[in-house]
Formats: sequence, C-alpha cells, structure tokens
Amino acid sequence: MSDDQINVGEILGNLMGNLANTAAPIVLGIAKSILSPEFIKSIVKMIPEILNTAVDAISSINFKEIISSLAGAVIPLLMKLLDPLLNFIGPIIETLLDKISPILNFISPLIEMAGPIVESLSKVLGPIIDALMNVLNSVLGMLSPSRS
Repeated sequence: MSDDQINVGEILGNLMGNLANTAAPIVLGIAKSILSPEFIKSIVKMIPEILNTAVDAISSINFKEIISSLAGAVIPLLMKLLDPLLNFIGPIIETLLDKISPILNFISPLIEMAGPIVESLSKVLGPIIDALMNVLNSVLGMLSPSRS
C-alpha cells in the first residue's frame, strides 16, 4: 500500500480494540457488583415487598363491578344480535314441531306397549347373552398365545 492511501480496516481494528480494552474492565466491574452476595441479598429482600404490592394491587380490583359492567354492556348487544336470528329460526322450529307431533302421537302408544315386552325379553335374554359372552371369552382365551 502506498503512503497516501488510508487503511480503513486497520483504523477500525484499532478503534474496536481500544474500545474493548476500555469497556472490558467496566463490564467486568458491573458484572462483579451484580453477582456480589450483597446485591443478591438486597434483591431477595425486595421480593416479598414486590409480592405484597402485587397482592395489594390485585385485591384492590373490584371484580364484581367489572363483571357486572361487562355483562351490562354485552347482554344488550347479544340480544340485538340474537333477535333477528331467533325471528328467522323460530318459525322453522315451530313448523318442524308441528310436523313431528303427529308422528310422536302415533309412536308413543307403541313405545308404551313395547316397554313391558322389552323388559321381559331382557330378563330372559340377559342370562343367555351373558353365558354366550363367557363362552366366547373362553374360546378367545384358548386361541390367544399363552402368557407365562
């Protein structure tokens, strides 16, 4: 390189090195003071005070009032949103119930008559089904590989 050219890399390197040499003792001193037992003790002593302050702040909040004011604001809004929906769905539900009612009127006596029949069948068939399930479990148990 000639004498009239400026070496930017050398200048920046020297600047960074000087900054590091100057800043390193400062950073190390701060780190030592932060990691000192006295500083840690003072931080630990502040924790209960901070927790007490947080508890006081939380206990001063009136949740009942917040919830009631939110409910007072939200419920009318929901009602305004639900009214058109209910006005639309209401006639559909009414029509469906009108169509289903005759079917239910026809089926309900049949269900009433079938109730005692199903009950007596369950009393007779219940033990038979239990016995068949036991046989099936025994057969499947014999087919499965033995456990030792």
